[in-house]
Order: sequence, then structure tokens, then C-alpha cells
Amino acid sequence: MPKPVKTTNVAGIHAETFELQLQKKGESDEAFRSRVSSTLRDMGHVIEAHEAYQDDWFDQNSDVQTALLGYTAQAMQNRDYGLTDGEQVGMDIAAGEIAKAPKHDDDGLLIAFAMLFGSARR
Repeated sequence: MPKPVKTTNVAGIHAETFELQLQKKGESDEAFRSRVSSTLRDMGHVIEAHEAYQDDWFDQNSDVQTALLGYTAQAMQNRDYGLTDGEQVGMDIAAGEIAKAPKHDDDGLLIAFAMLFGSARR
């Protein structure tokens, strides 16, 4: 049976739930979130890792959802960047931003510019 949670921030809740070291005296909130999220990501708890990093629940934070999209995109492409700790948390976020970005089909525009400026040469 899980122990009763004593903290109210998401990173602290996950630290208690997974029996990780709680926030150390003098440890900044950002450092604590990073440490907890890195440990959870290495353990394979992807959702909880990104919730801890953003200190918010996935269904209430679009940044967490973006990171999960990035994780999914990497998994679908069978990508393994060989990263550990917080590096992979950051990679999930970056991949999510790329996956969300609109795709541009600029080939036609590039051809038009090449034809326009290419014909001006003498």
C-alpha cells in the first residue's frame, strides 16, 4: 500500500511515490525537479518524469503533452540516442516541438526563386 503523500508539488509527489530522495536542504526547486525527472526517465517512467520536470500533471500542461509526443515520435522511429539522465528528458521535449511544427513544402518556392534569379544572370 502506498505511503501517504506529504508534499503538494508534483515532483515531490513522484519522489515520494517512487521512494526517491526528497528535496535536499538548499537544493533549488529546478534542481530537484531535474533530478527527480532524470531518475524517473531512466527508470522508464516517462509520463511521471515529464510531470516532475514541469511540476504539473500531463492532462493539465501542454508542455508535458509536447514532451510525450516527442517521446512517442522517437519510439515510432525506433530512435535511441544513447542519452542518460536529464539529457533524454530534454530530447523528448525537443522532439515534441519538432513533431508539432507545421511541415513546409517550399520546393516550389525554391524552384521559382532559382528560375527568377537564375535567368537574371548574364
